[in-house]
Amino acid sequence: MMNRVQLSTAKPIICEFHRAIGGNVKRGIYDKTLKGRYSDAFVYILKGTTLYDFGDYTVTAKEGDLLFIGKGSIYSMNVQSDKYEFLYADFSFSVPEDVQLQSISLPASDGKSTENVFHKMLAVWYINRSNAKFECLSMLYNVYADFLQEAEDFIYLSSEKRRRMEKAVQYINEHFTEEDLTVAKIASAANMSESYFRKSFQETYNLAPVKYISMMRMTHARQKLRYGDVPISDIAHSLGFSSLYYFSHAFKREMGCTPSEYRSKHKQYPKT
Repeated sequence: MMNRVQLSTAKPIICEFHRAIGGNVKRGIYDKTLKGRYSDAFVYILKGTTLYDFGDYTVTAKEGDLLFIGKGSIYSMNVQSDKYEFLYADFSFSVPEDVQLQSISLPASDGKSTENVFHKMLAVWYINRSNAKFECLSMLYNVYADFLQEAEDFIYLSSEKRRRMEKAVQYINEHFTEEDLTVAKIASAANMSESYFRKSFQETYNLAPVKYISMMRMTHARQKLRYGDVPISDIAHSLGFSSLYYFSHAFKREMGCTPSEYRSKHKQYPKT
């Protein structure tokens, strides 16, 4: 059984640098991989916003944020902007085999400085000097130190607000299949007024509560369409939609195709 630990609590050493790279993806939903991530990674977000769904928790990363993704993580990505651009470094922390570091995204303490470090890492890596790994490792430790400081400040300054938001997300994760789920109910569960809850949720996750509910429903709808033979009308009902028409309309708005078209294209059949 894996034990999930916060990076700011464990503070492990970096034992190996693997590579530095840049990338971008277009708006859309990218499903979970069956295998966990092969390494730890720090990702600096240059442009756009993406929601990472790790199953029992989510992380929103937006422009100027520094995202940590732990080795072995299995997740899907919901890219909410036309283009999502990032720079990242793959490496390995030294942690016991039964420990998985929890992924988290925080605003970089000095965004431009952090971006410059990643660009420099990328340049050194591609020049491929004999000591490139050691130079990149030195720069990565600077990023790591800034991240730990930011994490400690984040926990200290917003612990109560963060606790309430986590409670709200937990409530959504437990009740998103219910047709009568409302923002008012979620706000009440988090002990907040509805207006303040909406504002706080938007500030924390960079998306509205109703958008998060919709994303949770669409994520589970895709899984049911890909890996099962349950009638689409039953899927709609099981995810809190009042009718097949409403579900199909919401699915097409999010995915660009109808549920039946998605199933036809992405259906996974068991191997024999």
